[in-house]
Amino acid sequence: GTADGLLLCQQGWGPNDTTIGYMKRPYALPHPLTDRWTHIYALFDRSQGADFELWIDGEKQVPTSTPAGKRGRVRKPFDVGGILYEANNTGVDNGYFYYGNNKNNALMSRCFPGKVADVRIWNRKLTAREVKMLASDPDTAANRAPAVDAFSPATVRTAAKKAKAVATAAFDDGLPEDGELTYEWSVLSGDASAVAFGDATARETTFTASAEGTYVLQLAVSDGERTSYSAPLTVEVTAAGMVIVIR
Repeated sequence: GTADGLLLCQQGWGPNDTTIGYMKRPYALPHPLTDRWTHIYALFDRSQGADFELWIDGEKQVPTSTPAGKRGRVRKPFDVGGILYEANNTGVDNGYFYYGNNKNNALMSRCFPGKVADVRIWNRKLTAREVKMLASDPDTAANRAPAVDAFSPATVRTAAKKAKAVATAAFDDGLPEDGELTYEWSVLSGDASAVAFGDATARETTFTASAEGTYVLQLAVSDGERTSYSAPLTVEVTAAGMVIVIR
């Protein structure tokens, strides 16, 4: 960010990959970036052009000046919020991100005024409708965590050393592609050493406790990127049954 707003800057190799070039374009901010979440969509032209776009909260911003600099095709990692550039290679941190050896050519502060989270990269230009949709619902078109149904009932009873079937339903959005749900049962409360699952990695399994008591179970469901946890399931285990002989 700068005192005036945000700056989009693209640096890389110029024509014929023989010279360094960069292109920059400043934008004013419609509101401060502090104390609120802001959805930002930035478009860069990787074909050595000057096609820049900045959208804030689904609204396209008007640049405060025409593109400046030389054409540069990006082919290296990029930075969000600015980087430290040494003044005359002296290692002095002057708080600016700039090109050349003159700090008067400063482009932007290397300190971004906020917290950058959930960065996504597309290899194509999004349509205006897509940008507005993402701004209104950032999770749209993104991988959502699996949904796990609550246990019904939330408390069940069984006897010690007797297997009790436990299961719930889980749903996924199909992302990431080629992903597959995995499951893991755990004991949140109670003597875990007295518990045995028929298969602790199966959605439908059995629970057996060797001793009486109250146990609280939970099922974790993962799609490979995100994990959801079920509401707790309480299992009240009574003493094992006794054989009574009547004479």
